[in-house]
Amino acid sequence: HRKKILLIGTIFYVFACAACAASLNVYMLIAARIVQGIGAGAITAVSMALIKDCFSGKQRETILAIVQSVAGLAPMIAPVLGAILLQFTDWRGSFIVLTVVGLLCLLLAFLYQETLSDEERYEGTVLGSLGRLVAVGKNIGFLVPCIIFSLYNLAFMGYIAMSSYIYVDVFGLSE
Repeated sequence: HRKKILLIGTIFYVFACAACAASLNVYMLIAARIVQGIGAGAITAVSMALIKDCFSGKQRETILAIVQSVAGLAPMIAPVLGAILLQFTDWRGSFIVLTVVGLLCLLLAFLYQETLSDEERYEGTVLGSLGRLVAVGKNIGFLVPCIIFSLYNLAFMGYIAMSSYIYVDVFGLSE
C-alpha cells in the first residue's frame, strides 16, 4: 500500500504545484499550498516507511540520520535556490519548475516496487487506522517526544517563513 500512498501524494503535489502557478488570487494560492503540503507529507511518510522496510539495526539508524540531515538542510537551501531561480523567472515560474520536478518524481514513483510484504500490510478500514493512531497517541512515551518535536518544527518553520521578510525589509537585501 506504500506505492498507492506514494502515487496519491505525488499526484496531489503535482496538481497543487500547477494550481499555485495558475493562482488567480492569494486565497487560491493558500489553498493550493495546503494541498501541496498534504501531498509532500504523504511522500515524506512513505520515505520514512521505506527506510524501515529496507534497512535494520545500525544501517537503518545511519540512513535515517542522513535523511533527517537532508530534511533539515532543505528548508535552508531552498530559499537560496529559489532566489537564483527568481533571477530567470517570476514566482509562477518557480511553481512551474516544482510541477516539472513533481512530474518526474511521479514517473519514477510508477517504477517503485512495494517493499512491504503482503503479510505485514494492514487491510482494515480508514476508521480502523484512525483507531490505531488513537491507541498510539495514548502512549505517553510516544506522545511527549512527538509534541516536543512538533513544537520545535513550528518554531523552525516560523523562522523560515519570516526570514525572507527580515532579510529584505530589515537588512535591505534583494530578493
